[in-house]
Amino acid sequence: METSPFRWSVSAAVAVFDDDGRVLIQRRRDNGRWELPGGCVDPRETPWRAARRECEEETGVRPRNLKLSGCYTRCDVPVTEFVFAADMHAGTPTPSDEASESRFVPIEDAVGMTGPVFARKIHAARQAAEFDALAVDYARHDTNQWL
Repeated sequence: METSPFRWSVSAAVAVFDDDGRVLIQRRRDNGRWELPGGCVDPRETPWRAARRECEEETGVRPRNLKLSGCYTRCDVPVTEFVFAADMHAGTPTPSDEASESRFVPIEDAVGMTGPVFARKIHAARQAAEFDALAVDYARHDTNQWL
């Protein structure tokens, strides 16, 4: 029986890179913001599996070779976020119930479209993908800025 007054959530997102080095981003239907595909990790689901599932559900793109690139704590709501770097395996970016648009864009464009929080996540993922980095980025944020 749950007795804690806190409800902590775990989410997973993925920065999928295509052969041209572009990153997949989506425009969310609920707030109109450009973000990496991702969402809540279901009970008894790993963050890796959730990242794959959410990406395919939201964008139509199936990622592969997921590498953990960041673990972030949101301070505005109780959420721990796992972010992965991945290669594109199959599919075509398409709209969904959760995303009005999905597309691959150059990293510089994605950084300008997503704001400072997602920009850092994209850069950390790119480093993990390019350099096979073992280091995982960690930071706290409130959705709009790093703390």
